[in-house]
Amino acid sequence: MTTRPDPNTPEVPQKATEGRQSASEGSSGQREALRGQNGSQEGAEGLDGEKQPRGPVDWARHYAELREAGGRPSTTTVPQPELDALNERMAIYRAAWHSARGRAVHQRCINADLRTELAAKSKRTDQAEAAIARVRALHYQDGDYCALCTTDFGRLSAPWPCGTIRALDEPPAHNDGPSVAECAANDRLWPLQKAGE
Repeated sequence: MTTRPDPNTPEVPQKATEGRQSASEGSSGQREALRGQNGSQEGAEGLDGEKQPRGPVDWARHYAELREAGGRPSTTTVPQPELDALNERMAIYRAAWHSARGRAVHQRCINADLRTELAAKSKRTDQAEAAIARVRALHYQDGDYCALCTTDFGRLSAPWPCGTIRALDEPPAHNDGPSVAECAANDRLWPLQKAGE
């Protein structure tokens, strides 16, 4: 019985497969040439007389052998410049971590203080609004006069709106401090004064 090729499987011409084989042989030849270039490089002798790896390929091979043997790189197998660079990076990361941790603790304290202050201000605002509502309830209009503002003899004396209601309704008066324009002018002069001009 002869087997027929599956009609759904595309056939690859023989010449194409030969080209692939020669290309893979060429790439393996290139790999060998590179291995000769970067492969086992002559290392300097260590203090104990064994060869030390040099170059990236030797280091990669050296660490792979250490991993396979179940060992980890120790300070005796890591060169001093690399160890110094690692220690320096660790110090930078540790300082950044301490700084971030300190900022987070400080931010929590600030947020707690702000929350307390905001709650106190909100409570004072609610109390002030309640007091204003009570004053408005006392001073109500009775005809053309205020029902609370009377003379000594019990007669209504203050025309509506009385002075109390007018004081509650008008916007706050400007205090004796500098105006907004004066503040802006002083702000423009500040950098010059700071520089000593």
